[in-house]
Amino acid sequence: MKYYIALYQKLRDTYLSINSNENDLPLICPTLTMYSKEELEMLRPQSQITDKSIIGESLLKKEQISNELNSIPTSSSNWNVNPENILSEVYKNILESIQPIGLQDQFLKIDIKDSAVLFDSSQKPTKEYKAYLKYLVAYEKNLEVVQQHLETFDSSATDLKKTAWEDKLVVLGSKAKLAYAELEVKGYKNVVEKAINEINNNTELEKYLGLLESTKSIFDITKKTGVETLASYHNIDFSPYDFMVNESGWNNLKIEKKELDELYLKAKQSAGGIPEEILSLEYDEKYIKGIELDYSFIHLKRSWFNKDIFNQKFFSHNNEKKVSDGQTISNDFQLPAFPKIMILMKNLKVDLETNILESQINAINNMIHFGPLILKNQMFVNKQNNTSFLKVITNKETLRSNQLQYLARKSETTTLEIQNEVAKEISTETNTPIKNTISATPVNMRTINSPKLATMKPLEMRATNTAILNVNTTLLTPIIATFPILGARTTFTINDSVSKKGIYKCSISIKGKEGNNIVREIETNQEGTISTMLPIGKYSLELKCDFYTSKTIEINIENNNPLSLTYELSRDIVEYKSYFLIGMICEKLPLIN
Repeated sequence: MKYYIALYQKLRDTYLSINSNENDLPLICPTLTMYSKEELEMLRPQSQITDKSIIGESLLKKEQISNELNSIPTSSSNWNVNPENILSEVYKNILESIQPIGLQDQFLKIDIKDSAVLFDSSQKPTKEYKAYLKYLVAYEKNLEVVQQHLETFDSSATDLKKTAWEDKLVVLGSKAKLAYAELEVKGYKNVVEKAINEINNNTELEKYLGLLESTKSIFDITKKTGVETLASYHNIDFSPYDFMVNESGWNNLKIEKKELDELYLKAKQSAGGIPEEILSLEYDEKYIKGIELDYSFIHLKRSWFNKDIFNQKFFSHNNEKKVSDGQTISNDFQLPAFPKIMILMKNLKVDLETNILESQINAINNMIHFGPLILKNQMFVNKQNNTSFLKVITNKETLRSNQLQYLARKSETTTLEIQNEVAKEISTETNTPIKNTISATPVNMRTINSPKLATMKPLEMRATNTAILNVNTTLLTPIIATFPILGARTTFTINDSVSKKGIYKCSISIKGKEGNNIVREIETNQEGTISTMLPIGKYSLELKCDFYTSKTIEINIENNNPLSLTYELSRDIVEYKSYFLIGMICEKLPLIN
């Protein structure tokens, strides 16, 4: 998590440097939250959806994703998906409990000509209103003369001229005071302005009630029809609206190791918006040389949400729980803050140090993590600068697969067992009992500062347990191998069905079947080929590449002999884009009782 935190800190600093809203609350998203282009596309108003085939694809899916992105934060340290506490439901409940201040005073719609103080029965101005207008004009003219005289002051004038200027100012000021006194007495100022204020107040209340009525209508229609999934409040308008179809709003970011370490240290010292249990991590991510990615701040626009309903002049509700206290982010309040800007990233590349071997990356018994993200078991090389790097897995089906979840649990179990073994060895050597508290915390939330590990050489560590090599890094996480390490070197070749040429960057998702817990995520090179080791067993393959129709295939590895497999994909206008939600900018609401 160390460099994931550093990355978030960089994006947080970037946002705060260009925005000055003191109520903005940047929050880290410490879990893996990923959305595909197709999922986000469904949330937009129908008029903005370019792919008309997905409009009716899945209304339930649209509702689910909308509820996720509308999750109300319950902590000032992080933001996470919480479909049980969503903005639309809370907002709707607040609307239903509002009892506007002023209705109990027998509110009436009053037109200016309905006032007996201002207009008589024939709709002509009363003598009071005429006098008010007459003396108001006279008073304003006197004020204007005073203002003009003030502008004539000359600091370089002689003392005599300055004295004359001051005397004239006193005279003009006296005339203005006299005009104001006449406005009060002869112009019926208090009587007329009281009538005007009543009209203005009623007009404002009328507007406020109109706002409530129009806002509630969306929810009322939904309630009457009973079709929640068709409600327009699941629509989200994005800004920039075209971030899914081009590079508008996207910025490239490259961070070297030195800056990553500095950013992580800054995050620890400031502790702004990051949970303490995450900041306490001290992993040595020694294989990471730097990271590169594209990021964007995507604003969430909701047509049904309007902060003006909390206008404190008229707002009142019958719920015992306060809306917000302007400070605390918790479940003790109905709506302490709401999500308004996603911090998205894509095209993540983790640059590697030269001392890491390709065999370590391709090892079957390794999980590769970058914070909550899981990386491909495949090393890529940038031909321009010869830098080796890793890519993040973007196939949602792979990330949700039982195999990957099983291996993730195994990786935690392995590291915990190794930590316990090391603790026992240290305890034996020093004759000092060591309290075991490791098992209470997942591996990715705990660090070990062991003198034994610091003095052991790599070869000694391999001889004891090969997985110990990786105990101090979150990049390569060992797993308990419940399958044969050896396997068949399987070479995949993916060609274009028309040109018969190899397809570059075709993603191949490999998932074991019938108790086989192997899961791999690789992609083809410029020739359209890629090789990987697969133990004996049955597998399901999913081939995906931009502008091609995806394909699912079943294969059976019967022995450890080398195997070559060739497949073809047909052209289609499909783009498989994925976005990772690294943080959410929420806006705190002020004190609202």
